[in-house]
Amino acid sequence: MTPRFTLEAAARALVGRLAPAELDALPMISAGFHHDRDVRRRITYDVLRARAAGPEAVAPVAVVLLNALATDLLAGWAGDDDGLLGRWRRRRAVAASIDRPAAPESELPHLEGEQAARVALRCREFALLSGLPEVQAETMARLIAEMLVTAPVG
Repeated sequence: MTPRFTLEAAARALVGRLAPAELDALPMISAGFHHDRDVRRRITYDVLRARAAGPEAVAPVAVVLLNALATDLLAGWAGDDDGLLGRWRRRRAVAASIDRPAAPESELPHLEGEQAARVALRCREFALLSGLPEVQAETMARLIAEMLVTAPVG
């Protein structure tokens, strides 16, 4: 049986692997994000703002990033250019996801290897912009690519 990666399950997997100490806070962050527009706005803008003072917590980054994936925002990024304009468009698309939240039980889309790799590259970029260290950003992107490739088709 092919595993199903709901947003909730994918967030637990990412946070459990990258920051197990944040697992207890994840349900509260996820519930606030998915059910309260003001909380969703605050979490999204906190994640989008680069952290000069240190790394961002993994849980909010995972929730915002997975929502963008579930609403097909990141899949559209895979072909965007890598210049400043492309990065600006990607950040604006994630900010627009405030008005398009996916349900926690939404499933991640299935993507073929090459497209999943391009989306994972964008996930890595997003994680780095959110202040995660290189190792965590790389691991997060790799895990997301694996989830996208192994997600059920259709």
